[in-house]
Amino acid sequence: METFKIQGRLVEVGERQSGTSRQTGNPWVRQDFVIETENDGRKTRYAMKAIGPVVDLVGQIQNGNGCAVEFRIDSRLYNGRWYTELVCQDIKSDLPF
Repeated sequence: METFKIQGRLVEVGERQSGTSRQTGNPWVRQDFVIETENDGRKTRYAMKAIGPVVDLVGQIQNGNGCAVEFRIDSRLYNGRWYTELVCQDIKSDLPF
């Protein structure tokens, strides 16, 4: 599975969500967050999703702090439409930005 890396600043963290899978009965946890980068004065924001143990890593970073994110791109077909998500594999904090 191919992964990508990006450095930026954490600008928003969504609510932590959890539940139990209907298919397997296993518990799950996820959290959405947004990273902002800046190149040549142009700011770009990336909405990402953390799943499982990575959620705890996201929780350790404060809004506004620099970070590096390793992520994968997942696409799926649902009701005849394609949806794409950026799924965080790892996140490291305390980077200057």
